[in-house]
Amino acid sequence: MLKTKCLLKKVFVAGALCLTTGLTSQVASACDKIPESQTQSINQLITRTNNIVIAQAKKPEIGGDGLYTVEFEVSDVLKGSQWSNFILQGKPTTPDKLGNDFNKHGDLQFWAYLNTGNFFRDKDCNLYGYFERGRQYLIFIDKPFHPKSFELISSQEDSWLKEVKKQLEKAG
Repeated sequence: MLKTKCLLKKVFVAGALCLTTGLTSQVASACDKIPESQTQSINQLITRTNNIVIAQAKKPEIGGDGLYTVEFEVSDVLKGSQWSNFILQGKPTTPDKLGNDFNKHGDLQFWAYLNTGNFFRDKDCNLYGYFERGRQYLIFIDKPFHPKSFELISSQEDSWLKEVKKQLEKAG
């Protein structure tokens, strides 16, 4: 079981920000048991997801539940059907997440811990991405979402993007 040290911090998300062992972060919640689908390996995530795209976040709109509705414009379909636009719920980027692509996903932290990524886990155990308008994301569109379903991609040389493409090429 992960031990958690909570620190109060006022950002865009009200509540306690918790830093768990493994240098991951998520908002404290009533999610007592993380669903198995959120702890699957990267290979399992890529295999089970039917639609993987690179898309740009467009204008977010705030909802009554504190989540944003974010429209995305697809620039590249890596797996699945042709998509042009789609909508996801998410959170606005927080200062600690702003532009954080884990050093083009080269940081050991991203690879060593499955629970590390550009996400927020809500009290209902659902995952939502942090999105910044105008930025590109590698998105695994199909539910259930995984901690690595919403990664910021700032370069074609990004290690996460390269690994996903490599795995998809292997799968043929």
